[in-house]
Amino acid sequence: GIVGEPARVRIVHKGGHQVRGEWVSSPVPHARRVAPRCEHYEPCGGCSWMHLDPGGQADARVTLIRQILTEEGVDATVVPVAGADLGVPAAGFRHVVKVGFGVSDTGRPKIGAWGRHSRNVVPIPNCLVAAPILRKTMMSLAHHTLALGIPPYDPQTRRGVLRAAVLRASRTTGEVLVTLV
Repeated sequence: GIVGEPARVRIVHKGGHQVRGEWVSSPVPHARRVAPRCEHYEPCGGCSWMHLDPGGQADARVTLIRQILTEEGVDATVVPVAGADLGVPAAGFRHVVKVGFGVSDTGRPKIGAWGRHSRNVVPIPNCLVAAPILRKTMMSLAHHTLALGIPPYDPQTRRGVLRAAVLRASRTTGEVLVTLV
């Protein structure tokens, strides 16, 4: 949802101290609401603000920073600085990607983002926000785990090897650091 936008929500979880809902629709959509550009937006948990235009994303970031500073008793002026991290002006701006390893419905290993509010692995081979070299690295990791027969870790059986990977691409050299968990 978007702060100030009336919404219809579906309750997806009720716990002892928490109720979680998912936005379904709004009778009066917020002026900053846009259709997410990614086909994996709903199941993937990687881009929580893709339903906001770039200005809305910048406003949301500033609001969160102001709220945190206020809670800590810090009186400060927060001004957004223009750059690739404000909004989503172009594809491929993210130079750090965290991915998980899992097992598909057919029993084959898979790699991708952790799902929204879950640990389900959502394959994202054409992720819009990951730098091209990171997309290529994800594909290479998937290929090599299959070719080498390296099984993903399964928390139910406590078997397997790979749990996750953190991929970091240098904006300067293009080199990629892969940390396997």
